[in-house]
Amino acid sequence: MATELRRDAARNRELLVEAARRRLDDGDLELRLNALAADAGVGVGTAYRHFPDRPTLLAALARPGLAALAAQVHDDTQVDDPVDGIGQVLRHAMLAQLADPAIAEVLRHGPGGDAEVAALVAGMTADVERALARAQAQGAVADLGPGDLIRLLCGLDHAARLGTDPAADAAAYVDLVLGGLRPR
Repeated sequence: MATELRRDAARNRELLVEAARRRLDDGDLELRLNALAADAGVGVGTAYRHFPDRPTLLAALARPGLAALAAQVHDDTQVDDPVDGIGQVLRHAMLAQLADPAIAEVLRHGPGGDAEVAALVAGMTADVERALARAQAQGAVADLGPGDLIRLLCGLDHAARLGTDPAADAAAYVDLVLGGLRPR
């Protein structure tokens, strides 16, 4: 059973999340808790009580976006043509990663100790696994698993961020990957 935070503790947590979001949006992927505590106007001990490590903080930042992505992935994988569904999953996941670096970090390194984020990732993985199995049964895609797609997405996210138009590059890279998913 989850315990509810006292009002002041909840406010401190919210201040830390807001400070972390600002830093992340400004390109700071390190998210040092000492700096976040200063930004939020709370003590360092308070920061570490709420977020004992970087993965826990990233999971908290990514949770809302991952929840939305998980719902979208579920819908994407329900379409009649599983290859089309996989393509939509890749497109939506790329857009989510580009919009929120915390999502990219959680997909790259895992959910840390956040059970809710772990469940979201597990649900997406299961949805993609079912779509891949359907596509493979049709002979439409090569033998690969959801983990392979996650690693490809992480690489595509990195490559897209190196360009001058990440969204356009991401779309082009997803199209290339979809072409490469065909069995040889």
